[in-house]
Amino acid sequence: MKAWVLLAPLFAVRVLAAQQTPYDKAFDLERRGSYAQAAEGYRKILTAKPAELNALLGLERVLHELGKPGELAPAATAAIAADSKNPVLYGIAVRAWTAAGNADTVRRIVDRWAAVEPGSEAPYREWGFAALAARDRENARAAYRIGREKLRKPDALAGELAQLSTYEGDYPQAITEWLTAVRGMPGYRASALGMLGQVPVDRRNLVLAEFDKRGDPLADRLAGGLAARWNEPVAGYERILKRLPAGADGVPVLEEFLEEVRVLPGRDAALTRARALETMADRNASQRTRYLAEAARAYADAGEQNSARRMLSRLASDPKASPDAAATAGVTLIGVLIAEGKLDEADTRLAEV
Repeated sequence: MKAWVLLAPLFAVRVLAAQQTPYDKAFDLERRGSYAQAAEGYRKILTAKPAELNALLGLERVLHELGKPGELAPAATAAIAADSKNPVLYGIAVRAWTAAGNADTVRRIVDRWAAVEPGSEAPYREWGFAALAARDRENARAAYRIGREKLRKPDALAGELAQLSTYEGDYPQAITEWLTAVRGMPGYRASALGMLGQVPVDRRNLVLAEFDKRGDPLADRLAGGLAARWNEPVAGYERILKRLPAGADGVPVLEEFLEEVRVLPGRDAALTRARALETMADRNASQRTRYLAEAARAYADAGEQNSARRMLSRLASDPKASPDAAATAGVTLIGVLIAEGKLDEADTRLAEV
């Protein structure tokens, strides 16, 4: 075999290596766990191009792995000096200077960032997150409070303040902020239930009582969801009903509550599902067939055969039900009647079907 054939793979490797950019080389070192060498590579890039975002983020990653996140601070400051309009660079600088323990510099960076993005919550949110990462709840709370004051928005950063208050066990304040956050952005509901759902058992009544003090439908909905998560579905349903919107407007609220109850085992959960589904059937004609069928199954699961038969009877006689749905309901009802020994009534229903 000729020598050039043997040397070809080695030549190809050298060509590929020569084609690698400085960033590729640094990233490859990072990927292989050579963090100190990767940091040196990223620093060389930043010496030539201080605002090179990928290199700055790469340096942030490897310094974190090395346990030296504060060493990023000078590079982050240089990046802002080179590109003072890039909000991402300010976020990196906030994290770096927080890790370095220089609160005064962090505040100045936040103020500059806020001037670049007027009206944005991002500078104060990042400041708070960085403080929490440094286990500094006092500065995190200050960040959110200052942000709310500077933005002149009473609902600014409500989700962040709600989470912080929940961590600290200040449940009255947490509930105030969660209600504000959910009103502004319904997606916060899942976070509210997820975090408050972890409240210690001996504090749960306090939390529910605090919701009761608010006296509004949203508070009832959150309290009902929490009660369900704490395996008290009947009590949760009763809370939901207290101020349930009238007519079809109440159906989405019940659907929302059912998501909490569907996963629960036991008779109480099945009975709660059945009652909620029956109420939904009464309020939404277009979905009545589906709701009645599900309610019948739920009543049967709860051992409430009379109520199950009542749902099936309604379904079988519903003029808006499809022929297949009505026939299926009728056959199911006949089976229930036979199981209960009511053969004459079963014969009558069979003739109807």
